[in-house]
Amino acid sequence: MTEPETDLETLKSNWTPKQCENWETHGEPLFERLETLPMLVAENGGDPDSVNIGTAKEWYLRTYRPKKRGDGMMKRDHVQIGTPEYYMTKFMGKLGNAWGSIEGMVMASMGINSDTKETVEDAATVIFTARHLDNKKGLANVLREHKKVGKLYGFE
Repeated sequence: MTEPETDLETLKSNWTPKQCENWETHGEPLFERLETLPMLVAENGGDPDSVNIGTAKEWYLRTYRPKKRGDGMMKRDHVQIGTPEYYMTKFMGKLGNAWGSIEGMVMASMGINSDTKETVEDAATVIFTARHLDNKKGLANVLREHKKVGKLYGFE
């Protein structure tokens, strides 16, 4: 299988005017917000070098595209079970719902090697965080729910 295109200019050259509009409204703000994460991590006492922006941007472009009709972003056509991009969408869903089914994650991870899974999980975590930066209360609730689930499974 060939690697999906991730060069933004190449992708844009194939988009319809509606897709370009959706990118500017829905995709680009998140894409640009990724740039601010290292600064926010540093402000909160973390290591800004721990946030790999380039990898997160690449995986965002590998996985999502602007809709041709309607508003928003959607999964690209090649994102199907067995692809790392599909695993990323499931992992991001799991990040937002600590009580979700583990079965979907297991099925999504089938055929994905451990190095790729680690890269995808790191990128998905960065994208998820950037997506929810404006909703600090919501992000705190997500973290609290994950902590509850962790305690149930014996993790502290």
